[in-house]
Amino acid sequence: MIEYQKQKAINALTAVFDSNNMKNKVDVRYKMVTFATGASLATTNWVDSTVLGNAVKNLNYVRYGGTNYDQGLSTGANALSTGARTGARKNCHFS
Repeated sequence: MIEYQKQKAINALTAVFDSNNMKNKVDVRYKMVTFATGASLATTNWVDSTVLGNAVKNLNYVRYGGTNYDQGLSTGANALSTGARTGARKNCHFS
């Protein structure tokens, strides 16, 4: 159930930018951070929505254990500052 809800949320987010209305206006790239007791990048490079969707499908969800929000946010902040195009606008979605 959790897996489906997260996949659905990612799909909804990427669908906005993948729509015909936006495709020619915005070049969107994503990085995904996973976190539980630790944190890591699930996508080491900036990727498009197809690669992001595949990464979400391949996640191993941890149902029990800690949730290290601090490390997740720290890893996310580092990911935002690494390898982005010059002048790119950056947003963080945390769930």
